[in-house]
Amino acid sequence: MAWQQRNQARARQTDADAQRLGAQALASGDLDLSLLLARQAVALRDTPQTRGDLLAALLKSPAAISVIQGVGRSTDLAISPDGQTLAMTDERGDVHFIDARTGRRIGPTEAVKEGTLPNFDHSGERMATSGDHASIRNLRAWGESTPLDTIEHVYDMVFSADDREVFAVHQAPSRNTEL
Repeated sequence: MAWQQRNQARARQTDADAQRLGAQALASGDLDLSLLLARQAVALRDTPQTRGDLLAALLKSPAAISVIQGVGRSTDLAISPDGQTLAMTDERGDVHFIDARTGRRIGPTEAVKEGTLPNFDHSGERMATSGDHASIRNLRAWGESTPLDTIEHVYDMVFSADDREVFAVHQAPSRNTEL
């Protein structure tokens, strides 16, 4: 009985926190802060009210909303360090490069075969793609890639701070994730 009351009290507190975040999002004049608050409200409690708060925050600045046509259903998204290029993966694992300002495709589509979203290096000149066919791709020479010789599926990769090393996460035979 006490456990149930405790859980109900926690649920009510989470609901109240989500509503408070939504209200703060609507009151904020800063678009970035407003969107972060509204998104966190949805993350705490995904309800019609918190989703409505997120939509209302977006509608405060219609220029912040855009639709990218011709990519299909996007499964993941990354933005280059300079903020000018979006990399989007579709359901087939292909990576599409989009000009963030215009919303138009740039460069060719990269087929990464069951890969997850690439991670850009800090200069934005290379990206690491994970999956069964993990590789490092040179974005200045479209299509040029260096495959990584791995035995197992690579779940994620990231460049070191100086971009000289790449760290990969894969599933080890023991089912423990190793770095």
